Parts: sequence; structure tokens; C-alpha cells
Amino acid sequence: MRSTTSRPDPYIFPEWAAGNPPGGNNRPAGKAIRNPRINAGENTGVFIVAGQSNASNYTMGAAYTQANPSKIDVLNIYDGGVYAATEPVLGCETYGSDQTRGNIFVQVADQLISAGVFQRVILIPIAIGGTPVNLWTTPFGDRLMVAFRRAQAVGLTVTGVLWMQGEADPGNTQAVYQADLASVIAKPRAQGFAAPWFIGRCTYFTGTTSAAVRAAQTAIVNNVDIFAGADTDTLTAAYRYDNGHFNSTTGAAAAATLWKNAIDAVF
Repeated sequence: MRSTTSRPDPYIFPEWAAGNPPGGNNRPAGKAIRNPRINAGENTGVFIVAGQSNASNYTMGAAYTQANPSKIDVLNIYDGGVYAATEPVLGCETYGSDQTRGNIFVQVADQLISAGVFQRVILIPIAIGGTPVNLWTTPFGDRLMVAFRRAQAVGLTVTGVLWMQGEADPGNTQAVYQADLASVIAKPRAQGFAAPWFIGRCTYFTGTTSAAVRAAQTAIVNNVDIFAGADTDTLTAAYRYDNGHFNSTTGAAAAATLWKNAIDAVF
């Protein structure tokens, strides 16, 4: 007899109530719909962008003008649609209700295309501001699982996961942070999602960094399937509008270049 019990929805994930506002940007109105199909002969990079505010829509200042606007897309984890990567991008948090905020990974994608590393980039932004690493080991981390599943559903294979998180863990130890991050990485891999990870060294906030978290972010790199991402701790107050988040004049471009170089070194 056929079961009348429905399977769990594979695209459900909890929001973090402490967000401002809770959850990511799910406002696709006005954004052009794009075709997720991979074009034959076109080298496409598909990147999940996870972490906290500096990986979200938190850049403030003049809007960024893309050099390759027709080649940068965003897969929205809320509805599975693929859209033009106009800012603020879909999926990750947007600060408050400010629809003028930017995301540095649009510039990362633009730089990768201009440098010939990829011919097209599809971003899957899922970052939420203020989230500590241990939150991503809980059901909140299902944001990551849904990102992989949404990509798979439209025929996309994730090229890499870009992890930009650490500012919310100033009191953490190296051992605890590293164990938690290893758990975050292990969860999708247990489900067969074997994409490589790029681990940023990202702990700078209001003029201070965490040596313990930086050590954990460095130690987990194995240069096989976990690689070093950008060391944005090198970008201090002059690159940030509040000594924490990147400004649009110098910070966003500098951070994007660090990420572009880290990805380029592997691909």
C-alpha cells in the first residue's frame, strides 16, 4: 500500500531570529530572470558564499558597476530561481531595510571573469550577519544544504564554497572553532556534495583580530579539498566604514581582489 506520508521538504531551513531583519534577502522583484543552463564550451564557476556580514549585503557607499553584468548570476535559495546579480543580491542578509547595500562577491565574480579564470559565475549567497561558527553546525546550517540542493535541482554542480566568517567568535579557542568548522564542512559531504572549500581568515572587527580563530582557519586547510581563502584581516580601518564592514571606495575592491587571487590560485 502506498504511504500517505509526504517526504520532508528538502528546501526548508530555519532563519536566525537575531538577524536585522531575520533572514536573507528574498525580494526578487525587479531582478531579471536568468537561465541556469550551463552553456556548452563556457567555463562556469558556481560558488556558495557562506558566513556572516562581510559575505552579505553590507558594503556601503557608491554602487558597484559590473564590467561583465551579463555573465554574473545569483541562485536564490528561497525560490530556486536564477537572477541577474544586481545588488543587494538575493539569499544572504541585507542590512536592515537598506536596498542600496552591496556585496563584495559580485566584485569577486567580476574580477574572476575579467581575469579569464571563468567565463561566467553563478553565486549562491547564504551568509547571515553576526552568526558564530557553532550556529552553522545546528539546523541553521541547513541553509548550506539547501544551497547545494537548489544547485543540483537546476543541473548545477557547485565549484566551491567560500567561507567568510570568524568575526563573531572573538572568545573562541582554536580547537573548538576548528572542530565546529570541520563539522560544518562534513555535513554536506556526508550527503555526497564534495565541492572544495575556501576558508577565509576573517576575524577583524573594531580594530582587533583573534589569533586563535585565525590559527583554526589556517590549520584546517589541507590543500586537497580545503584551501586558503582571502586573508581580509590585512584590510584594516582605512578599508572599512565602521572599522568592521568594507566601504565601497577601497575596501570592497581590495577584499574582492584577495578572494579572486585565492580562487585563481586553485583554478
